[in-house]
Amino acid sequence: MKNLLILFILIIFTAKVFAQNDYYPLKKGKTWIYQYSDDFISASGSQSRIKILEEQEIIEGKSYYVLQTSIGDENQFDVLQTSYLRNGENGLVYGLANAKMAKEHILIAARPLEIGKSWTAEADGQKSSSVISGTNEKLITPEKTFNHCLVIETEMGDARIRSYFQKGVGLVASTLILPEGEKLMQYLVNQ
Repeated sequence: MKNLLILFILIIFTAKVFAQNDYYPLKKGKTWIYQYSDDFISASGSQSRIKILEEQEIIEGKSYYVLQTSIGDENQFDVLQTSYLRNGENGLVYGLANAKMAKEHILIAARPLEIGKSWTAEADGQKSSSVISGTNEKLITPEKTFNHCLVIETEMGDARIRSYFQKGVGLVASTLILPEGEKLMQYLVNQ
């Protein structure tokens, strides 16, 4: 489950660089901290931190934001992975799981963002398919209520994950879709 969560975080944050995307504003130095729900806490920590570093990197002639994903608790985080994102045309977001990856993948589709729009991606040998399932949704987390969210459902293998994005904020929560219902995996606590 931990590896699935890490891959999910990578996929979500490896494709959020719209030509400035309202639902994932990328700017140098920006940080998001997420709390894992009890069922998803690991020995590595109860929170994840996504940080856009100050430098950008040129890979195969394209400029990418550099993101670090860390896991930990409170102020003690250990870097788990570095990934790369860039803005595309009309809000499209491209990502690379690492600098050696030759093929970009699409994490967020181009505008217009409308229910039913779908796309596929592959990162580190894992294929996924995503679809926009909502454009004005509400989600209640232990931290706060998020309104007017864009919702993207992603399937990877046997897992189905729902990601909630809020304009001007970015990813605010992720849930795992199970036969018995939706289970909160992580939610935004600080940005």
